[in-house]
Amino acid sequence: LRAGGIDPRLVSTLAWIGRHHSVVITALRADHHPGTNHEAGRAMDIGAVDGEICQGGRSGACAELVRDLAAMEGALRSTELIYCWDPDGPGDPRGFARADHCDHIHWGLDA
Repeated sequence: LRAGGIDPRLVSTLAWIGRHHSVVITALRADHHPGTNHEAGRAMDIGAVDGEICQGGRSGACAELVRDLAAMEGALRSTELIYCWDPDGPGDPRGFARADHCDHIHWGLDA
């Protein structure tokens, strides 16, 4: 973060989340494939919210946060919001469900 390798919009989103929740960030840049928004510093994975490990449920702290992120508008609205189920419904293409994302919330931005 100090070196400036993380997109300021991601940092602002983390600050917003931090005002409402405590989270465990399981990935930022270093552990993803080249060419991804992670590698570009524009994505994060959240593995736990308020002490609850994300497990893909539709209730609890992780579900609450992913719904809050889906409802965001403006500059902090992600272009990638992935969880075990589609947090913003089928009418919004930026959020979608993936079985390999049941243990974390993926939040990301295109350039």
